[in-house]
Amino acid sequence: MLLSQVEGIISSAIQQKRIVEVRYKKEEDGAVATFELEPFDVSPMKYAKTGGLRVWGWCLDTKRVEQYAIDKIVGIITTRDTFDPKVREQTFMTPPKYRIPRDW
Repeated sequence: MLLSQVEGIISSAIQQKRIVEVRYKKEEDGAVATFELEPFDVSPMKYAKTGGLRVWGWCLDTKRVEQYAIDKIVGIITTRDTFDPKVREQTFMTPPKYRIPRDW
């Protein structure tokens, strides 16, 4: 998927507080896996010097924060399910600095 497509879908999902379903090509074996994600942002890795932007969020399948490289994303759809971002943000050690703005 193109970066602009991914950012558009993720930005809209964040504004609507909607869970997304991410289809992702795994690096280790090339298999495509599907994960449900409460999206946080599209931003670079904090301490990486290279690697580009990534989709960040709470994965409902692995039950932890995950990040997905844009070039490995095969597809994203917004589900009807919603999430409360404050639930996850309570667990952050520092206040988040999001690249995608919030209107809520």
